[in-house]
Amino acid sequence: MDSALPHLAHGLLTMTMTLLPPQTVAPARALPLRQGLYALGALNLAIGLYGVLSPHGFYKNVLGVDLLGPYNQHFMSDIGGFYLGFAVAFLLAARSLSPDLIRGICAGYAVTQLLHFLYHITHLGRFSTGEAIAQTIGLAIILAAPVICTMLTARLDAGSAPRARRRP
Repeated sequence: MDSALPHLAHGLLTMTMTLLPPQTVAPARALPLRQGLYALGALNLAIGLYGVLSPHGFYKNVLGVDLLGPYNQHFMSDIGGFYLGFAVAFLLAARSLSPDLIRGICAGYAVTQLLHFLYHITHLGRFSTGEAIAQTIGLAIILAAPVICTMLTARLDAGSAPRARRRP
């Protein structure tokens, strides 16, 4: 399955990039947001492909995964699939810069990562001090990223025309 990795990655990226045309926004205002969304998309793509194409490798090599329960190929593959879904959504959001899409994907991802973070910080008993620190910092950064992207979305709103009020 490892030989399928480049083809799957290329297919996902091609599909994502052709679904929505890029929105025209002042580059200086949108660049940090777009870069953050692409970074989250790339991170989730890498995690997802690893989980789907090498579930046992994911289990054995991702910091702490093997310390938190027995190996389950179905579970590891599902995790990879979930991350691939997030990757596609983040790449679409980066491409379109739709504030509603950005807020939606960032909110959903922040909830997922908050629960992930809380689980891990309450299950550090089998970790060395260094592993516990590295894992906690890494997960905190991943949790902060969608929050920062949501805050940067205000820059898009500041540059757009006022929205019409929606009826309840």
